[in-house]
Amino acid sequence: MLKAVLFDMDGVLLDTERLHYQANIRAMKELGQTLSWDYYKQFIGTTLTYMWETIQKDYHLSWSLEELRKLGDSKKKEILQEEGYPFIDGAAEFVGRLKEDGLLLALASSSTPEAISDNLKALGVEECFDQVVSSFEVEHRKPAPDVFLEAARRLGVKPEECIVIEDTFYGLYAGKSAGMTCIGFKNPNSGDQDLSNADYLLEFPGEEEAYFREELDGDFLRKIHAHALGYPWIAGKGNRVYLREMQKSELGSLEKIFGQGRDFSSNWKKDIEFSFDKERLSSYISHVYSFYEYGYYLLCRREDGRILGLCGLSNQGKRVYLGYYLLPEYRGMGYGQEGVKLVMDLAKREELKEIYCRIRRDNEKSRKLAKAVGFQELQQEAEVFFCKL
Repeated sequence: MLKAVLFDMDGVLLDTERLHYQANIRAMKELGQTLSWDYYKQFIGTTLTYMWETIQKDYHLSWSLEELRKLGDSKKKEILQEEGYPFIDGAAEFVGRLKEDGLLLALASSSTPEAISDNLKALGVEECFDQVVSSFEVEHRKPAPDVFLEAARRLGVKPEECIVIEDTFYGLYAGKSAGMTCIGFKNPNSGDQDLSNADYLLEFPGEEEAYFREELDGDFLRKIHAHALGYPWIAGKGNRVYLREMQKSELGSLEKIFGQGRDFSSNWKKDIEFSFDKERLSSYISHVYSFYEYGYYLLCRREDGRILGLCGLSNQGKRVYLGYYLLPEYRGMGYGQEGVKLVMDLAKREELKEIYCRIRRDNEKSRKLAKAVGFQELQQEAEVFFCKL
């Protein structure tokens, strides 16, 4: 289960890599030197100490490391005074959404504690983070996993319960070495980073879009986390039941459900090209659980995980329909109503404005259930109930 999200700072919350580069260009100019992008980009994702140690050696500089760091810091402050902080569009809102969702948050950065504090205050998210860890507080810098492991330790969670969001090869390597699920944040200003090791990749959006779009939320990260660990995503939990994704290994169970549901599933047949052909069912499972696609989930009993039936949403043109089917041995126990309420909650989280369900007029039990959860019957349509959320 996902419990914590660990953020890198530079290049993820703030677009600071170009800022650092420009500051270091000014610093090197004061030293009578030039600094090319091709040379500088090797330091992205590492520490300032490592960068200045390497530059001091390669350029045969007489200045001490402390003097070089102070010079670079002074140039960075100059640029910040001239241009302000380079925030990543949507980053502060994304952090706020995750905090409201109940996830633990930590910052794990190669920057100094002072720089981290200044940047988080400027971004307005300092209070959102439960822990802040600098590479200066651990023995080994990235790509060693120390800073992420220390963040997890301070949060009181296991590495496998964490997601890391990083924009560099070194950062992802550190996160994976820590045994954590990793999201690669592809920031073009972070250089040509190899992010192929990521479990999921966030790429640069269109010019009018924020990097962290509104649909990127706790549910989205839980789905990434579950998929990375090979588990089905839990779409919702009730008192006695929960909704979860189907798995290809469960095709036999699905055949049983579909086979008994002939009185109900005529609409589903059209929706998923209904067939007992396992290849088609396998393709369906892969398709509907890609991100932000609607689909049918397994309705399971919380006490033992037993499959009770199916429940979910189907996007059919201009309308989104709710459907459910309980295996005969579990009918009349209230499971159906609990499952439908979970689907309604899912629809609200997806910010759907209205959903429909098709019910035959002679199916009195389902008609009562639909009315109990807030559906209103459309008089002009023989088999449709309608619900505004």
